[in-house]
Amino acid sequence: MKSSLSNKFNEKFNASPEFFVKAPGRINIIGEHTDYNDGFVLPAAIDKHILFAVSESEEDHYSVYSLDFDSMVQLPNEIEAISHNEAWIKYIESTLVQLKLRSYISKPFKIAFSGDIPLGGGMSSSAALCCGLLFCLNEINDWSLTRKQMAMIAQATEHGVGMNCGIMDQYISLFGRKDEVMLLDCRSLNTQYFQLDLGDYRVCLINSMQKHEFSTDSEYNNRRDSCERVVKKIKEKDQNVLALRDITLNQLLSIQSEVDATDYQRSLYVIEENKRVHEMTAALKNGDMNKVGKLLKDSHAGMRDLYKITTPEIDFLVDFVNSAEGAIGARMMGGGFGGCTINIIHKDHLKHCTDELYKAYKDKFNRSLEVYKLSIEDGVNVV
Repeated sequence: MKSSLSNKFNEKFNASPEFFVKAPGRINIIGEHTDYNDGFVLPAAIDKHILFAVSESEEDHYSVYSLDFDSMVQLPNEIEAISHNEAWIKYIESTLVQLKLRSYISKPFKIAFSGDIPLGGGMSSSAALCCGLLFCLNEINDWSLTRKQMAMIAQATEHGVGMNCGIMDQYISLFGRKDEVMLLDCRSLNTQYFQLDLGDYRVCLINSMQKHEFSTDSEYNNRRDSCERVVKKIKEKDQNVLALRDITLNQLLSIQSEVDATDYQRSLYVIEENKRVHEMTAALKNGDMNKVGKLLKDSHAGMRDLYKITTPEIDFLVDFVNSAEGAIGARMMGGGFGGCTINIIHKDHLKHCTDELYKAYKDKFNRSLEVYKLSIEDGVNVV
């Protein structure tokens, strides 16, 4: 990727890049939709990434080329608002707008980028794009932004294009550590790291090849609204409650008749999922693989039955693995409505399981899947 990107940079800009930045995608062992509820998550940065080739420019504008879309955009250095419809350009524009709102205006630059994070696969290609771009501009301009500051700006960038996400994706993209999983408190932003030692078991992702794309009025944002309505109702009785993270099951039960049934179910899922993050952390540290498998299965059941963000294709993939020989467990990963499942399978059974699943999925849905065997890597950095 580095060689082809460098060649394309030369072709498009008639110059050589001054440096390269690599921004990783991520997995999340457990803890979906808990981050924007001030809860806990268990992510790790992975070896799928976006690579940026970067140099300053003698021009009076910004030039960005996407190798994967074979598309170029030139933007004014006094950019005021998002003006393009293409998704990747909107993220570039939104990043520059958020920087300007904080009085950071970059020198003119030339950037080309390419990546192998599957779009819409639930591995947070958008966070990698935003965090990687911010890291590039921080290097060019010697702004001395901290990684925490960049994470917060990257989150605001996503909000700027209508995706009201939490902080998990941006934080792990910037703060990931090789071979380690991060337990992140999404309120305090305190982190704990530990080695992911699964013995003879392996983590793999299975991509349903159903791309999920969210907009301002998306199902993702609707679910966030549900959670906030329940918090507002409980806050009438307890001012100490700031988010679902603060609510007990008994408190939720006490207002069940006062809130919409769908809002209740969604909030129940988040409260239970938040608890599962802590249980998963303990199970992984103790090597309790039976518990790990149960938590994966319970998490998926919650997303399917309470949060209602799975699809028939995703459920098929999960059910197949959960009944396969040598599999510990599987669940959907990411925002929902497509993307990938995360699976823990014994190394001796992994190939047979995924081969059989490929055939079964093709027969059932006439759709091919992709399997990714992953390693855990460091966060955004110059390479």
